Amino acid sequence: EMEPVLVTILSQNDHPGNLPNYFYNSAEEQLNPNYGNEFVSQQGYPTSGDNRQRMLRRLEPVAGYDEDEEILRYTITKIPTNGTLWIEDNNGLLLCTATPGSMCEATGTANWFSYLPYPEAQNFDDSFSYVVDDCLAPRNSHLEQGSSGACTSGPSLIESTVFVVTGGFQGTVLTDEVGDKLVDPSTNYTGNSPLLGYE
Repeated sequence: EMEPVLVTILSQNDHPGNLPNYFYNSAEEQLNPNYGNEFVSQQGYPTSGDNRQRMLRRLEPVAGYDEDEEILRYTITKIPTNGTLWIEDNNGLLLCTATPGSMCEATGTANWFSYLPYPEAQNFDDSFSYVVDDCLAPRNSHLEQGSSGACTSGPSLIESTVFVVTGGFQGTVLTDEVGDKLVDPSTNYTGNSPLLGYE
């Protein structure tokens, strides 16, 4: 008679499922330049149609939960160069703005990002990066002794980069401002930069 064999199956915490790159550069997704002041009603800028000036999308994975039904946390690791990035919840409430050295995070289904180009910048590509983990409330099975990991963190994280494109100006520069130059894409906008007028 054979002796019974005890088999122990360790819990495996699946990766959240985000990919290294996400491109929003099709003709339907390309943004128009920002014609106004970025510090006035940022969330009022259109996000759809021919006049879209603001990118509004969910961070991937869009569900906000992984295959293990664990809530996901999205942390911005690199801010854009030529625009403002912030996180919103499902009701459009601004949760945080990504700035140098800040810990701007989104959790669960409150994972909307908004990207608005700096005023006067045109014809450029921009990007930002983030990582996703499931460390907020991992399942009990992942915390048990002998588990292969309590949550997805450290070297196992995949940094995702989001690429956006802003096209050229469609308006006509007013005659008294023809001497002004648009902000070069390699130059960050500052609050003291003059805005061009449009007819």
